[in-house]
Amino acid sequence: MNPLEAVKKELSEHFHDESTRIIFRSKVENLENGEKCNSFFFKKIHSAHTPLVQLRNREGILCDTKEDIRKAVTDFYGDLYSEKRSDGDQAERFLAELLAEYISKNPNIRGIPTPGDAKKEVKCTLYMDDVTLFCTDGKSVQSLLEACKDFGKPSGAKINVDKSQAKLFGCWDLCNEPLPFPIEAGLVKILGIWFGGPGAAAKSWNERLAKVKQKLNFWSLRHLSIEGKALVLRNDALPVLQYVTQAWPLLAT
Repeated sequence: MNPLEAVKKELSEHFHDESTRIIFRSKVENLENGEKCNSFFFKKIHSAHTPLVQLRNREGILCDTKEDIRKAVTDFYGDLYSEKRSDGDQAERFLAELLAEYISKNPNIRGIPTPGDAKKEVKCTLYMDDVTLFCTDGKSVQSLLEACKDFGKPSGAKINVDKSQAKLFGCWDLCNEPLPFPIEAGLVKILGIWFGGPGAAAKSWNERLAKVKQKLNFWSLRHLSIEGKALVLRNDALPVLQYVTQAWPLLAT
């Protein structure tokens, strides 16, 4: 046999052995139907050709006999899969944070761009047990619904359709792919300012002007000097009106 044929034979035997090991490892990659966790654990150890001579139990005690090692493994899986009490509110908040991170990293969902040069987008906000999602087009809405379904497969979380609603700003065409929850047609109040349609600016200004009149009528019962009246206007009336101008400037309305 020439040297080339000898090398080919050695490589063939080597790849055959490697493929055999890969097949053997793949057989113990997952639990088989009806198999217990402790038997799966020892099978994985056996497949790695590593003798298990010592193992620490839950108390941190080092076990070195077969009986103690087997008991430590059995107790570990028994405690791992036993029924436990959990804080539902804490788990809900944890899932909400995971959902927000999952949505924020989805490139198919376009959120609201923030001002400045950072070019960031707001896609999700969390407040207490409420989750608010932002999309700028119909494609993002469908990608958002698909992302929520994908997130619910491993976590078990689902959208509460009865308590969810959509608010549309501007012109939207969702006839081809309707939303699974109702669309809020009225105005929405955010931090004391009305948004969402015609009349929002006027309603915001009327409410603020009513508050200013109430403050001025209250202080009119007191005998204030010119300086006192100026102080009331500067500290009580002007901040209320200035707050509205940040959203609805007078020239724009």
